[in-house]
Amino acid sequence: MYANLNIYDNDLNIFGKNFTSPVASGAKLTYYFYITDSAIIDGHKAFKLDFRPRRYGDLAFTGYLWVADTTYAILRVKGDISEEANINFITRFEVTQQYEEVDSNVFMIADESVFADINLLEKEYGFYGRKQSSYKNYVINEPLP
Repeated sequence: MYANLNIYDNDLNIFGKNFTSPVASGAKLTYYFYITDSAIIDGHKAFKLDFRPRRYGDLAFTGYLWVADTTYAILRVKGDISEEANINFITRFEVTQQYEEVDSNVFMIADESVFADINLLEKEYGFYGRKQSSYKNYVINEPLP
């Protein structure tokens, strides 16, 4: 639950398994992408890309991301892993992240929400894990004292 997930990494380690990021260098081999919407988000024209795994059982996400049209920066992303991913004791895992512009064309994560449905003993006993994080007051390109 407390792993730092960076959508820009090629692989995201979740409970000991490496999932291919939807923005990885080889993501087109793992995902189908569909442009489904466009909007102005925080003053940036953005496109919504829905994505889903190409093959059943791939360690990949199903979800969407909003991408700024000029900088290609990720503005928002939501991804769920499928039940076919076969992670022990995990029946559902979802991550949502929002990014904001902190300097000219520099985007940093502002909010992150993680949800996991963890079932032990063949779905008789289990619990939900939730993590909500907020990041602010970024300082960029200033020397440390």
